[in-house]
Amino acid sequence: MSDVTIKKMTEGFYSSKGSKFFGYLRPISALSQLKELLGSVQGLHSESRHICYAYRLGTGNIREAAHDAGEPAHSSGDPILNQLRANKLTNCAGIVARVYGGTKLGIPGLREAYSQAIKDAISKSVMIPYVEMVLFKLAFGYELEGEIQKLISASKAELLGQDFGKGIHYSLRVPEHNAERFEEAMMNLSYKGLRLEKS
Repeated sequence: MSDVTIKKMTEGFYSSKGSKFFGYLRPISALSQLKELLGSVQGLHSESRHICYAYRLGTGNIREAAHDAGEPAHSSGDPILNQLRANKLTNCAGIVARVYGGTKLGIPGLREAYSQAIKDAISKSVMIPYVEMVLFKLAFGYELEGEIQKLISASKAELLGQDFGKGIHYSLRVPEHNAERFEEAMMNLSYKGLRLEKS
C-alpha cells in the first residue's frame, strides 16, 4: 500500500475509567499547521493537562515525531504515531487531549486509550493517495489570466492564494509529476512578462 493522506480533519473519542480522550486527525503540509492545530485543541480543552501528538510529513525519508506532553515516556505520543504508521498516513498530524477522570490508568491503559482515540478519528477519515507537490509563485498581467487558468487546470494545480493589484499574483502547488511540464509552459510565457518563482 502506498502512502496516503486525508481530505479533511476528523475527530475521535475514547473513554476509560472516567478519563476522556478527544482525538483529532488533520492533514498538514508544514509544522506551522501543527502548532496552529495544537493551539485550537488547547482552546477547546482548556481543562486538559495532556495534549499529546504525533505527525508524519513527506514520503520516502519521512519526517516524523511524537510528543508525550507530560505523560509517562512512550505512553501517549508513540501510540498515536504507531496508528499513523499502521495506516501509512503522511502529511497529517494526530492529536489527543486527555481530560483526567480521577483514576490512574497505568502505562498499558494510557497506551490503549491514546491509540483508540486516534484510531477512532482515523476510522472516520477519507483517505486519498498522497502526491508530492511543488510550490510555485506567479506574477503576471491581466491579459494572461485566461491562458494561465487553462495551464493551471491542465496540470491539476491547487491555487493556495491570489492577489489582484497592478498585476495578478498566484501561489499554487502542482503535483510533482506535472511540475516540470508546468514550469516549462510558464517559462514559455516569460517573454509576455510572466515572472515565476519555484520553491
